[in-house]
Amino acid sequence: MRTFFLILLVAFTFGCSKKQNNVATIFSNTSSYGFDKVVHDSSITKLQGTWGTNELILANKTTDYFFFPRDVNVLYFGYNIKINPDQTFECFETADCGNGCFTSSKGKYKIIDKNYICFYLEEINRSGECSENSKPNIDLGLYYYYEKEKAIYLLKSNGDLEEDKRNVRYRDLVIAKRKEIESFDNNNLNLFMFNWKQFDSNFISGIKLSIFKEIGKNNVDEDQVVAICMAENNIKDYEILYAYKGNEYSTQAVFLVKMNGEYRYVIYDTRDKPKVSLYNDKEIEQVDKKISEIDRDKTLKSKIFKETNTKKNTVHSKKTITVLKKENEIYKIIYEEYPLDLEHYPIYTRTLYFQNSRCIYKGNQTTFMGEDSRISQEGVYFLNGESSIVANKIIRNDSGIRLQSIDWELQQIDQIMNEVKKQNL
Repeated sequence: MRTFFLILLVAFTFGCSKKQNNVATIFSNTSSYGFDKVVHDSSITKLQGTWGTNELILANKTTDYFFFPRDVNVLYFGYNIKINPDQTFECFETADCGNGCFTSSKGKYKIIDKNYICFYLEEINRSGECSENSKPNIDLGLYYYYEKEKAIYLLKSNGDLEEDKRNVRYRDLVIAKRKEIESFDNNNLNLFMFNWKQFDSNFISGIKLSIFKEIGKNNVDEDQVVAICMAENNIKDYEILYAYKGNEYSTQAVFLVKMNGEYRYVIYDTRDKPKVSLYNDKEIEQVDKKISEIDRDKTLKSKIFKETNTKKNTVHSKKTITVLKKENEIYKIIYEEYPLDLEHYPIYTRTLYFQNSRCIYKGNQTTFMGEDSRISQEGVYFLNGESSIVANKIIRNDSGIRLQSIDWELQQIDQIMNEVKKQNL
C-alpha cells in the first residue's frame, strides 16, 4: 500500500511539473503563438464579468494589471474590462464628459488553469478627439493571476510558478515602499534620503547620455538605470529582483534590488530632468522601530497635567499634557490643545518621542470635529543626531497641514519641554 501511494505521489508531482514546463516552453517566445497551443479551461469562471482595471489591454509591454469589482448598476469613470464567457474580452474607458480621446480594445483570452491566463489582442479603436484604429493581432503572452482582497492581480510570467510566487512577494514590497516614498515630500527637507543623481554630463560615468533620452516613463531599461545608480554609489554586487513602473501616467519607477544580503530600492524619476536615487530609509526604519518599542512598553509610568482656560479672550479651552517616563527619563510626550469652538476649530495634538533624552520624532495631528470632520497627520523625523537633518512625512493631508519650518518645529518642542518642566512632570 505504501509503495502504491509513493508511485501515485511521484506520478502526480511529475505530471504537475510537466504541465508547468509545457506552459513555460510554449510561452518562451511569443512568436511561437503560445496562445494557439494552449487549451482553455471553461470550468474556471471567477474572472468573468465587468471589472475596473488599472490599465487597458493594449500591448505586451504591460507587466502587471489588476482587476477590481464594479457594481454594474453604478456608473464609474475610468478604465474597464469585460471578460466574456465566450473567451473574448473588451476594454473601454468611461468619463464624465465627451471631450478627449477614448480608447478601447478587443481580443481573446484563455484561462489555462488556476494560475495562468493568456491574451490575444485583436483590435484597438480610438474615438473622440482621435481616430487611429488598428488591428495588431498579437499574442500578449502569459500572465500569472491571483486573488487578493476581492481583486484579481495579473503579473507577466514565463511559466515558472515558483518564480511567479516570489514576484508576488516582491511586488507587495515595492508597492508598500512606493507608497512610503510618495509620503515623503520631494523637497529640500528630504534630500538626504534621496540623494538624487541627475542624468547629465556631470553625472554619468563613461556612459553616453543618449541612452537615457530613449528611456520613457513606461519603457524603463531597469538594467541600465540600476547599473548607473549602483556605479555612482560604488556598489558592484547586487541583483535586480523586481521593477514596478506604475501606470501610463506615472513619472516614477521603483526597483527592488538585493545587495549585501538585504533589500534596497532604486527610484527612477522622469519629472523635469531624469534622476535616480538609491533610497536611504535605514534611519527612518530605526526611528520607526524605536517608536514601536516605546508604544509597546508597559513599564512606562505616566504623569498627566490638565489645564482648563477660563479666560474669554483665548482660542483654546483646555490642554492636556501626558508624559511617559521610566527612571526619570522621558520617552514620550502627548500635548493636546482643545478649542473653545469645536464646531469650527481643530484639536491640535503634538506627540514627541525621545531616545537618550533627544527628540527623534514629532507627530503633528490636526482634527476637525465639526460637520466637516477631517484629520491630518504629519511626521517629522530628527536624524543623524542633528536637529537640522530631518525628514518630513505627510501621513494624511485632509486639511492642508504642512511643515512650516524646522525652526518652528524646534520652537514648539522647546515650548512643550518648558511646560513639562514647569509642571514638574
